[in-house]
Amino acid sequence: MPQSLSDPAYVAPFDSPQATAGAYRWPWMLPFAQPEEGAAQRQERAFKALANWNKPAHFFFGDQDQIFTVDWGRKFSAHVPGSSFDVIEGAGHFVQETGEPLAKLIMQRIGEE
Repeated sequence: MPQSLSDPAYVAPFDSPQATAGAYRWPWMLPFAQPEEGAAQRQERAFKALANWNKPAHFFFGDQDQIFTVDWGRKFSAHVPGSSFDVIEGAGHFVQETGEPLAKLIMQRIGEE
């Protein structure tokens, strides 16, 4: 399974090395690691705004994710009114790599809206 930006499956959508800048910058968005670069204040405002979200929101977490655990995901989902929460068995941090199981859940949740 691909797990890095050096893997062709993750680089494929980008048309040049410069286009990957956002993806490489992603880890800096963790505000506890880089408060200023991670935009901690903007993230705090966004988190507060999610408490009043009134559109569909669906959370999908892997039961093997050691970075954002299922318990953490449930708490985040509970913060967003009316959101759904699904656990994908056997998935780790990159739930998109499960393919069909995730796609089926997405389609199911969209169909319920």
